[in-house]
Amino acid sequence: MSKKKRYVYFSPDAGSSVIESQVIDHLRLIKESDSGIIFDLILLARKTKNSIPPFFEEQRKPQIEREIGGRFIARLFSSTFTGFFLSLFLLFRYTFPVCFTRSLVIQGRSRNGAFIGAIFKWLCLGRTSLIFDMRGELFSEFTERMEASKSLLLKYFHWLLMGSIKAIHWFNLFSASRILYVTNDLRNMVEKDYSFAKKRFGGIFPCLSDKSKFFYDSSLRQKIRSRLNLSKDQLVLVYVGSIKWYQCVQEMMELFHLCLKADSRICFLFITHKRHHDKVRKTLAHIAPDTHYRILQAPHSEVCNYYNASDLGLLLRRPSPVNYCAAPTKFAEYLMCGLPVCLTTGIGDYSKLVEREKLGVIGEDLDQLEPLAEKCVCYLKQFPGQEERERISLVAQRHLDRKARIPEYIALYQSL
Repeated sequence: MSKKKRYVYFSPDAGSSVIESQVIDHLRLIKESDSGIIFDLILLARKTKNSIPPFFEEQRKPQIEREIGGRFIARLFSSTFTGFFLSLFLLFRYTFPVCFTRSLVIQGRSRNGAFIGAIFKWLCLGRTSLIFDMRGELFSEFTERMEASKSLLLKYFHWLLMGSIKAIHWFNLFSASRILYVTNDLRNMVEKDYSFAKKRFGGIFPCLSDKSKFFYDSSLRQKIRSRLNLSKDQLVLVYVGSIKWYQCVQEMMELFHLCLKADSRICFLFITHKRHHDKVRKTLAHIAPDTHYRILQAPHSEVCNYYNASDLGLLLRRPSPVNYCAAPTKFAEYLMCGLPVCLTTGIGDYSKLVEREKLGVIGEDLDQLEPLAEKCVCYLKQFPGQEERERISLVAQRHLDRKARIPEYIALYQSL
């Protein structure tokens, strides 16, 4: 049955680096499963002045098509209006006439991907199967963004925009053949408000990682530390990601400061896009001598090396409905490399996993960081090393290895 189907993965918000790890790697493993299921991949992203996603570069197209086994289409757009119509055009262009049969399956990533996929489905007389791949709690996330926004116009029309988003959310859920969630809390929240969504449940799939790309290797530790001019005795906190408001960067800086005051061996490895380096360096310069921090940019393929060279991965969030339903990618990557984590309570299903499996340090109050800093320093002093890191990596493979969950995805796709 699956060989007669046509599968398309679609995202109109593909500017994020997680597309590489969460979409392209996923489709590669689907192809390697020998199930006969092959996806075409259609990605769109808004043009920016600074850069374009690396997978939008023309030279990457043949490589990605070899990896996923299907066609790869990537386009940039300049406005929401052009992005919307370009998305529909590309879906029609690359799926006609199959879209008017019952042989097309579209997996739409997040709200916008599902919304355009839903419109496309009904334009095709409802004959397309739509998978709504829900990545988070939409309403609270939107409210938090509005509160963080400097645009008075957006804040003024907040109630109108919220009403529109609720309508889109209902439309996506109603149009979906299957709904995928990243956490149990997210599923419970949706099904409480939209009881009809229970019949469309497709599974719970957090942001997973690939053990062939993220793994523990004790030989990497000294090699990378030598490159970074770090001694064997230094205790390295690491963060990899953006400096957006929800990442709690200032709290991470303060935590580093408190840890360093308690133990002079503490060092901070901050990996982010180079356009943020000056801002990060300016803040860290007020906290510690430059011998106690490193700031760099690294391609996703090299991040595993730096995790192996580090001692504690940071993942801090403020309590909110958004984070109760979140599944950050870096959590899986940290643990697959045997790297214990320092995180706050209420991050999706992850805080409970850390507590249950003893995978690191958990903090509760980001306004009072002294107790968390004390926990971190105490944990690092007692950390037993290689044997414990191997255990953490094995636990992560059990819970967060993408390849282990591929049979569930295959069953889902074949059921449509």
